[in-house]
Amino acid sequence: MADRNLDISGMSPQNRPMTASPDEIKALAKDIHDRGLQHPIVVLTNGVVVDGLKRIEAFKHLKVAQIPAVVTDDLPEMEPVVVAARENEPLPVNRTLEMLDDLVEVRAQLNQQRKVESGRRRHIKKGVKFEPRPTIRAMLVNMTGMSQGRMEIATHIVKRYSVDPEVALKLQQIKDGKETLNGYQAWYLRRNEEFQRPVYPVDEVRTVMERGTRTLATTIEAMGKFGTANVLTLSERTQLVDVIRARASSLFSLARMIRNGITQEREATDE
Repeated sequence: MADRNLDISGMSPQNRPMTASPDEIKALAKDIHDRGLQHPIVVLTNGVVVDGLKRIEAFKHLKVAQIPAVVTDDLPEMEPVVVAARENEPLPVNRTLEMLDDLVEVRAQLNQQRKVESGRRRHIKKGVKFEPRPTIRAMLVNMTGMSQGRMEIATHIVKRYSVDPEVALKLQQIKDGKETLNGYQAWYLRRNEEFQRPVYPVDEVRTVMERGTRTLATTIEAMGKFGTANVLTLSERTQLVDVIRARASSLFSLARMIRNGITQEREATDE
């Protein structure tokens, strides 16, 4: 991470309109003139401004050629800077979507780094403890002040809009205030048959879910009695581990789907 003063004239264009009104820019410029700049802007090494377009406009209004900036492509380094700058106020949905779009490559690089590190850790002796690190999504939630459920929807939009014209149109509607994130999610689920699920009677759903959770708990308890199951052959144990991992992945996906549904229902009344 590098702290430096950047020439405003040399910054690459963001290709998006300034949402702040002239009065807001003037008010911010006056505050900066009276108290100084409280938070530096955040800029990627390729010149893209991740956070601080409004502050740049205020500096232009003050006719100041350079602005303090944090220049970094490292998500964990920029996180506390962006969090401090939003001063406990969540970013507007527009700004969140723009920020996610700006950080696509940064997130991809960090994700790849963590996969490589995870592979290396498998070869380290057991018993070595590692400091738990926040997930990429958790960092984005912290940076923007957006809930995890809404962040998942926003991330999906940014991932899809460049290859799906209908999603791109919905994205523009969200930016224009004509659509909400939860409205987009409902539309996307209706549009894609692969996500449509038949509606079952509530008693049938409850019975199947309760029976499944009881069976799962009983199976885990029973199999746990055999510990490492070292009386089985290596091939048998390897096959058993593969099956357990596959079922664990399915269970995780099911839990995430149910959790997302809960989150969306709770947040629908807030929009």
